[in-house]
Amino acid sequence: MYVLAGMLLLYSVWGAIYCVNYLSSYFLTGQLTFAGNEFDIINFHVTTYGQYVLFAVVLFMLGWLLHSIQPEVPVVVEVEEEVEVAEEE
Repeated sequence: MYVLAGMLLLYSVWGAIYCVNYLSSYFLTGQLTFAGNEFDIINFHVTTYGQYVLFAVVLFMLGWLLHSIQPEVPVVVEVEEEVEVAEEE
């Protein structure tokens, strides 16, 4: 679970970098202003990488819970069996 959470987190970082670069190009050219478009900008961030951050956190927490409820000391069961050997005559 930790590996999947890490992969989703890496994908989220890539998505965040893409999102910021994409929106900054629009801000620099003057095609987009923040005033009046707050909802659209936040929506673009959430749809691009926000859900993957949430999934990464959930998977990490599930892995941590599974790791914490496992017994720390493995249970060892000793079984003694008596084996009778038949003597050949």
